[in-house]
Amino acid sequence: MTMTKWSRSIIGVAILVAGFWIAPRANAQQATATPKPAQGAFEVTSLLGRKLYAQTDDGTIAAARKKLAADPINAKLVVALSQAQAGRRQYREAVATCTKGLASAPNSVDLLVERGHRELGLRRFAAAQKDLERAAALDSKKTDVYYHLGLAHYFQGQFDAAAAAFRKGLALAPDNDSVIDFSNWLYVSLRRANKPDDAAKVLEKITPDLKNTGPHYAFYLRLLHFYQGAIPEAQTLPAKPKDRMTSRRSWRSTP
Repeated sequence: MTMTKWSRSIIGVAILVAGFWIAPRANAQQATATPKPAQGAFEVTSLLGRKLYAQTDDGTIAAARKKLAADPINAKLVVALSQAQAGRRQYREAVATCTKGLASAPNSVDLLVERGHRELGLRRFAAAQKDLERAAALDSKKTDVYYHLGLAHYFQGQFDAAAAAFRKGLALAPDNDSVIDFSNWLYVSLRRANKPDDAAKVLEKITPDLKNTGPHYAFYLRLLHFYQGAIPEAQTLPAKPKDRMTSRRSWRSTP
């Protein structure tokens, strides 16, 4: 793999998790017919300098809030409200929801992971790391902890620590999608840590019969095949959107 291709692929992965994954639209007619979502409050400035805004409630947040009001110290319902808020790109509000929930359940691993996840979307990487390290101390067998902890380290340039977290997650991976996910991030972390031999060993376990289930993981699997030299760059990256509306609708925090 040439350095040019390697650099492009790393940029592509970084953009994906940093919150700018751009999905191709189905067709021009469908995109034209879809109304622009109402813009909510300002959330964060992207790593590329673009201001990103929340979307207004479509009813899911109100429904989750109503359920939580009936049982306000139920950690699962707190997480559900946070996820509903994040689904409308309301990441600041999701963090505040988790913080309030943690006041009643300070040792809730699910709440710590959820808050860490949303802090990543806001580029609060150090805060996310703190939450996720605490979650790992409370539950060393939860794969989500190591996935998000690895990302927190990665986007702070702590590539050895990122690799260590992704390696732990890979060892706990329950299915092919998780293997693909962790393998991709472990590989790029090791490459950035200047450990090409260790990175190459990760690719040795990516065999032709390894298949993804969730559609999101198809991109990661293509990346792994690209790193192996099995497919060209042109087959790795998705098509660019034809309008800015598609990009705006597709803002996500993390795979």
